[in-house]
Amino acid sequence: MIKHSNYKAAVSSVKKRSSGSFWGFLFSRNKKVTRRDFINKSYRNPYYIKNRLPNRTRAPRLKVFIIGASFLTIIGVLIFHPYFNINSITIEGLQRIPTKEIENIINQKLDAKRWFYFNNRNGFTADIGGIKTAINEKYALESLKVTKKIPKSIQIILKEKLPKLIIRSANTNYLIDEEGKIIQEISSIDLQPLLALNVPTIEKTDTSSTFKIKDSVITPAAEEFIIYMFQNVPKRAEIGLNYAILGDFEGRSINLVTTEGWKVVVDRQSDWDKQIQVLAIILRDRIKNNRSNLHYIDVRYENRSFFQ
Repeated sequence: MIKHSNYKAAVSSVKKRSSGSFWGFLFSRNKKVTRRDFINKSYRNPYYIKNRLPNRTRAPRLKVFIIGASFLTIIGVLIFHPYFNINSITIEGLQRIPTKEIENIINQKLDAKRWFYFNNRNGFTADIGGIKTAINEKYALESLKVTKKIPKSIQIILKEKLPKLIIRSANTNYLIDEEGKIIQEISSIDLQPLLALNVPTIEKTDTSSTFKIKDSVITPAAEEFIIYMFQNVPKRAEIGLNYAILGDFEGRSINLVTTEGWKVVVDRQSDWDKQIQVLAIILRDRIKNNRSNLHYIDVRYENRSFFQ
């Protein structure tokens, strides 16, 4: 290497300036001091030529690209590979609802596309919330839980609402919950086991009305009154009840049709127990066994009763 004639003098002068004074020693101790030589030289350091620097700065970009591509490949396999498609549906808690109907609702949702592109049958992208909403729109349930069992199964755990009342008409039959809302439409064949359990029944004379699930068809107060009458009249008045006919939507006046064919007219706004007591007294003391020509007994009014 060729050195300039004044090289030693320049370096020695820099050393003196950096370490000769007290302040220089105080502030520069244990610190890396960069020394620059301002003297013109007749040579050039090849390592300061940018064109000859090694291409090590491109390595991080390549690593990021490889990691990103690998991540996208894994995500693509998990989302699009048929191995992760849902092909098993487990349903627990069904009583009256057919299993096939629930399975059809789930399969319709799974066969649809999610976000216009993704496979909704995939165990990772399946729309569980949409399945739950579709089932709740079709049936009135006490509870519903939908769980994905990755990689390829769905578990449904539900609890059906118990019918508190039955509404019968010439065309359709409905099961009613404790709030007076429709739980389910049911066929006449499936209705027979419930009738055998003496579930209170309302006969609808208006056959033109159609209802949907969760429609309110009777007030809770009227429903409570009918249930109370069906539970207590047979025990205390010793007469069976077949069905009830509402005088109005509010259920203030109700005709209770007995198993013998005649009616008991009752009022929800009068004393419930007293009406049953009056009915029992009339049947025991006045009518006795002469019921073949009986049409009705009206016990709605306090201290007055009528029968024909």
